[in-house]
Amino acid sequence: MKLFLILIFFIFYFFGLFNNNPEYSSMGAIFLFLSILTVSGLILFEKKIYYDKKINFIMLVSIVYPLFFSIYYYLNFDTLNDKYFYLLFQLAVIYFIFNLGCQLSAYKRYISYIIFLFMTFLVSLSFLFGKASIVGKENIYASILLILLAFVISSDLKKIIKILSIILVGFGIFFSDARSSLVAFSVMLLLYFFSKYIIKFKRILLFSVIAFSLFWISYIVHLYETGKGDSYNLLIYELTGKQLYSGREKMWGQFIDSIKDNPMLGYGLGVDYGSIANIEYSTHNLYLAILIQQGIVGLFLFIYLVYYLYIKSIKNYSNPSRNFIFLIIPVILLQQNFELSLTQNNLSIMVIFWFLIGIHSFSNKTDPSV
Repeated sequence: MKLFLILIFFIFYFFGLFNNNPEYSSMGAIFLFLSILTVSGLILFEKKIYYDKKINFIMLVSIVYPLFFSIYYYLNFDTLNDKYFYLLFQLAVIYFIFNLGCQLSAYKRYISYIIFLFMTFLVSLSFLFGKASIVGKENIYASILLILLAFVISSDLKKIIKILSIILVGFGIFFSDARSSLVAFSVMLLLYFFSKYIIKFKRILLFSVIAFSLFWISYIVHLYETGKGDSYNLLIYELTGKQLYSGREKMWGQFIDSIKDNPMLGYGLGVDYGSIANIEYSTHNLYLAILIQQGIVGLFLFIYLVYYLYIKSIKNYSNPSRNFIFLIIPVILLQQNFELSLTQNNLSIMVIFWFLIGIHSFSNKTDPSV
């Protein structure tokens, strides 16, 4: 029954990706909800619940922290609104789906086969639905492909399947024209093929990615505000046909100025970006979003959670090239310089990312006969 529920989850989740496509969003939302509901049934068949006390504590603090300060945000910034509670709900979904994944460590191989078929169908349908396949949005499509690829190549499937997966995802990301995911794809391959050398510098790698990400934000703003980036922008455009600037550089500067006014606690999950910068929807940057909404305290909690997951997984797996978390964490943190999907804005990415992270958080169970 558990194997059947896992399969149904991925089938429902596959159709749930239509949620990102404006033409089919209502249907997709239903299937996405059904996918979460289906996998929730796994708890009924568990004799023993697997969980990590420290990870759960950090996650619960990350939920309680913005809830505890909700009155403060309301009184000072009037940000206690529907958006505030919806984003809090998304944090709760992350906590829930991660712990569900923790129960399925023994089924990694079975799940890897399903994901390989999943990727094959997803990329193949791009010939019918366009370069973003059924997802409809190139950046979301490419991000999901990255997450799925990392899981397959970190599995114990045959080498030919892994090679086919790399070619398949490389094709999908290249033709999706998602630049941030293409860079992330290249970094993932470097981590995979040179893992035995890079693993020696695991902490340096992780904190270098985080430091680079925080530096990148201020550096792009500096180039824009001083005019020093105009020549770089022109050069990159002549070489690649793409611009260095994308409109983010202006609004990021406005966000940084706002963060300086309330750096520790931020303005709350429901803060109106339009009141800070000339934008209504998103910062297009995970780090900026956390700093604006939850301040330095919130960013510290997020980094500590990621660090603990990253280091714990490396200790549990003797072969780093077979470690999903080692492959995906630096890659996805790098990509989130241009996206905002790990903790909010896109349930499709959040659900699959934290679900698979949960699956790889335990390594002490043996793969059952399937």
